[in-house]
Amino acid sequence: MWYERRVRFAPLQLGSSELDWSRAYIMGVLNVTPDSFSDGGRFSDVDAALRQAQQLAGAGADILDIGGESTAPRAREVSSGEEIDRVCPVIERVVATVDVPVSVDTTKASVARAAVGAGAVMVNDVSGGLFDDAMIDTVADLGAAYVCSHLRGSSIADVHGRETAPPSFDEVVGELLHRLEALPAPLRARTIADPGIGFGKPPALNVELLRRIDTLIARVDRPVLVGPSRKRFLGTLTGEPVDRRDAATVGAALAAVTGGAHLVRVHSVQMMRSALVVFEAIRTGVRG
Repeated sequence: MWYERRVRFAPLQLGSSELDWSRAYIMGVLNVTPDSFSDGGRFSDVDAALRQAQQLAGAGADILDIGGESTAPRAREVSSGEEIDRVCPVIERVVATVDVPVSVDTTKASVARAAVGAGAVMVNDVSGGLFDDAMIDTVADLGAAYVCSHLRGSSIADVHGRETAPPSFDEVVGELLHRLEALPAPLRARTIADPGIGFGKPPALNVELLRRIDTLIARVDRPVLVGPSRKRFLGTLTGEPVDRRDAATVGAALAAVTGGAHLVRVHSVQMMRSALVVFEAIRTGVRG
């Protein structure tokens, strides 16, 4: 039943690669920002970013997600020009040397257009189109795959600073479904849904979203990506600081994969891949 929930969706073509949903796929995080909550500044140099991209690909990443603006609560907002200057040189180098499809992590339509021009084949938009009215039409026109995420707010500062009551599980699913249904049909057919773990959501809701991922998949009727990697709710649960949350990330991701999640977005690809290899061997009964 778990396998059937995943493969009922049509394969997604990403350049020369195809995601056929026969297993859970790994999206490796590559932040080229000075202020990301987990690894800010480590890969802001193009050469350092390329080395990290090669390391993530070698560890088993199926997609590389390159971001040029932090979504941390106290991060500085950057202009589209600055964001383009950060991500496009990296994307160009990665596409030329690493045989893994590239996603751009952005909420800005102009950055998405420039990144796809540089070689990206997917746009990962944590705002689900809420931060930039031009995003949906832009991605539809570009022909790129799209990750449509859930949050509430008009900016990252607004998301993390809202004082209103957080949404319920049903509200998250309903709002995400509404955004998906509003997409043009050709774009919706190449869209992956993301419940937006950690974006203005309390620990209990993040846990519920991961625990009930099968319900979410059934209701939004699209493949689902989860991104719990090193998030604050894992620190709340374990007491671990951000740089020691990779094991907790694997636990959260595997729980979601058990429920049928199609992709997991993580910083530690090596650890996640090892866990998934064992998980799949046990699930399928493969020996050795």
